[in-house]
Amino acid sequence: MAQAEQKRSLFGSRSKGKRFTFEGKNTETERLVRGEVVAKDEEEVRKKLQRRGIRPLRISKVKTARKRRITQEDITVFTRQLATMMKAGLPLMQAFEIVARGHSNPSMTEMLTQIRSDVEQGSALGKSFSKYPKYFDRFYCNLVSAGESGGVLESLLDKLAVYKEKTQAIKKKLKPH
Repeated sequence: MAQAEQKRSLFGSRSKGKRFTFEGKNTETERLVRGEVVAKDEEEVRKKLQRRGIRPLRISKVKTARKRRITQEDITVFTRQLATMMKAGLPLMQAFEIVARGHSNPSMTEMLTQIRSDVEQGSALGKSFSKYPKYFDRFYCNLVSAGESGGVLESLLDKLAVYKEKTQAIKKKLKPH
């Protein structure tokens, strides 16, 4: 029963083993075939392909990017960058796009892209941040919401950035080396 519920690829369960891409020739038609296989190693890929009448020409392991976790330092830097760009007169969506594209943490970029998308679809910025309570606490979200409704978002973002920078500095001082 549990096995039937698992997602299955053409050549086995996605949850077991590593992903490989392959290029091969169908032994009957001699046509070029490309695809993806889940297996424990290259040898298992070869066996799976041969059982299905495919002569492997090229097998490559799919490299998966490890997601780096989002830190409070990432949030602090983001807040400072967003505040600075908005104070310089950039529209919110343009500032968001620049910060998201320029971030070195792919997890942060993914989250910021989702928040930007929510806002573009009509959601309030504070409400969009509140979907990520692990990174944006109620204080943060409420200040952003107040800034939006009062027309002083860039000013409150600047104050939030200062607050988060000071909090980070205190935490660093208290952290044993």
